[in-house]
Amino acid sequence: MEHDLPEDSWPMYGLPKKVRTDRAAEFRGLQFKGSCKAWGIEPLLRRKKEDGGIIERGIGKIQARAALEPGATGSDPKKQRGERDPSDYAQMSIKEAERWLAREITGRFHYERNDELGMSPSQAWQAAHSTGGELRLPPIVSNQKEFLISFLPWEMRCVTPKGVQLFKEFYYCSELIPFVGNKIKYKVHYDPRRLGRIYIEAGKDPKDPITVPYADPSKPCLPKFEVDARRRRQKEAYPNEYDRAQRVAHNTAQAADRRTSKMKTREARRKERLHQAAVQAGADIPRDHDPPPSPPKKVTVDYNRRPKVSVGGVV
Repeated sequence: MEHDLPEDSWPMYGLPKKVRTDRAAEFRGLQFKGSCKAWGIEPLLRRKKEDGGIIERGIGKIQARAALEPGATGSDPKKQRGERDPSDYAQMSIKEAERWLAREITGRFHYERNDELGMSPSQAWQAAHSTGGELRLPPIVSNQKEFLISFLPWEMRCVTPKGVQLFKEFYYCSELIPFVGNKIKYKVHYDPRRLGRIYIEAGKDPKDPITVPYADPSKPCLPKFEVDARRRRQKEAYPNEYDRAQRVAHNTAQAADRRTSKMKTREARRKERLHQAAVQAGADIPRDHDPPPSPPKKVTVDYNRRPKVSVGGVV
């Protein structure tokens, strides 16, 4: 499994008949509703806070146990951590924190008795799929990749010679070569948990999108929030030197040069019109840019040299 947990730690599988969510924007969008409809799932929006009491209580228990881990900052990090830097006490990476959460759900939450259900979630699962000692198997998702991608967010992108650009990164593989430069925008799905690959619906079968990795294989596969945090830190470390004062000075200097150039061009055109008018009138008026006439060549005589006399001539 992804988090190196026992194979039997999560026996639940299949498609739910209904999914109850809060009223967040991503659950009210057409994409989520359309994906649920395509898989035969009925989405139910929570009308009031009390409708989510079962899961809210479970989340509260997990949060209470998470607050006991080293480096925890509580629900309000800025207020509760004070002057203490959590990075000095934290011991888990993002992947290790996901594994901790997965173990809390699979190894504790599903085996603890729930007062609302009257049993543990694991026992409720077995009771819901067994009748008269016989086990009724739930429907199986035949294409897990298609199921996952149908719920992932997406953007419309073209395929360029460099590949597909998304979030200031390029993705490329040899399967994209037939689609380069056709100026057609394709639906590109991405997983916010792992931006190292995308899924583009550019093949013959839209249900089997092309998996495209980073064009640079040396880049780490990080979640979107980590990529955004790194860019924010880089922006803070290297602020933009072209501030407001420099922008005003730059625009002022450019405007002054523009006015000077306009005046010189206007004066040159005026002189050209005057010259053309004088030429048509018969006057020989030199242009301002014509070279000045060369002065007459001065003739000198050297009296120390004997004159040359031709034969038969008279001296």
